[in-house]
Amino acid sequence: MNRVIRELVKSLSVTPGEAADQVDKFVHDLRRKLRKGEQAFVPGIGVLTPGSNSQIIEERNAKPTASRTRRRSR
Repeated sequence: MNRVIRELVKSLSVTPGEAADQVDKFVHDLRRKLRKGEQAFVPGIGVLTPGSNSQIIEERNAKPTASRTRRRSR
């Protein structure tokens, strides 16, 4: 089992399948944002910003601002 999945299982008390689904959703949302030209915050890494020529620019340990993140209501 992937280390990220194991950590999610322990910290969130979810099944390995649920943890894998959460990781898949996170990666999908991250790729979608970057493809649309939006910035994406990755906890522990910082803000990823799409650059020219399909490059990703990383701002290490940057914190999200209101303009960088949007919370969706469930």
